[in-house]
Amino acid sequence: MDTTASRAIAGAALACALGLGGWTSSRLTATTEARAEVIMAKRVDPKVAQRQALAREPIYERSEAFYKTRVEVAHEHYEAEEGVPLTTLAALREPNVFFHPITADAPRTLAPGESLREAPLEISVSVQQLVSEARGIRSKLAHTVVDVVNTGEVPVAYRLLLDKAGDGDCRLRAMTRYDAMVLEPGERAEISVCKDSHSIEISELRVLELTPAGAIWVDKLPAAAVALGENATRAHDPGRELVQCTELPVREYAARIQSGELAWEDLIDFYSRHDCENYEWVEGYTRALEPLASLPVLAEDDQ
Repeated sequence: MDTTASRAIAGAALACALGLGGWTSSRLTATTEARAEVIMAKRVDPKVAQRQALAREPIYERSEAFYKTRVEVAHEHYEAEEGVPLTTLAALREPNVFFHPITADAPRTLAPGESLREAPLEISVSVQQLVSEARGIRSKLAHTVVDVVNTGEVPVAYRLLLDKAGDGDCRLRAMTRYDAMVLEPGERAEISVCKDSHSIEISELRVLELTPAGAIWVDKLPAAAVALGENATRAHDPGRELVQCTELPVREYAARIQSGELAWEDLIDFYSRHDCENYEWVEGYTRALEPLASLPVLAEDDQ
């Protein structure tokens, strides 16, 4: 065999060896990478996986799709007349009508037998026989009672602060149960003020009209959050099968409302558009005076 032929055979053998080696190497590399992926997947800490899942959940809760599900759930709880349509996102973005007819610097006084009408609320004072308990003894005694009726066509949130007129605290009052946060159309709140006959003084009345979904969401707020006073907070009964929101900064809200740092209508306007089970009042949010661009309303760092 001449030198040229020998070199040709050697070159072919070398090329074959290199090709086989390259194929074997690439196959081994692919196999190794696949095995590495499987091993790494098995080594993911369950706690890490849980954190990743929880990190994804708030993103969904901030979406409009999730928000719509909360509107549907609220509608299922709504116990108004049959045929009430589902609250639309457009309606929830609209401004809520607000009234502030009675203020602390211009209180109103009503004697038994007198009444007044402010915004959609009719307020009257009477003396009725109610059962009260003192030192374990139950007695039926005359009490001053305030009736508040929503004469409007939509649900309303309201903040009503009242007490017996004149000096001296009330030492005995019957406990009546009523919704101290929201009144449906035609709904009546019966408020026991004090034993015996007294005039009453109203030092605050604020009213915010609501959508059906908003009525449900506001009723999920604890009454203590809006600084209604001890008697109203104890008497509060939303009258619906609703679970109250328990993870809100209730004391902070109440303290800020009492100090004037936070307006009742700003807090209620927010929660009339957001389920407190999933959303918390955004610092700086104020009552909408124009249609909102979108819902839910989010803090800047959540957007």
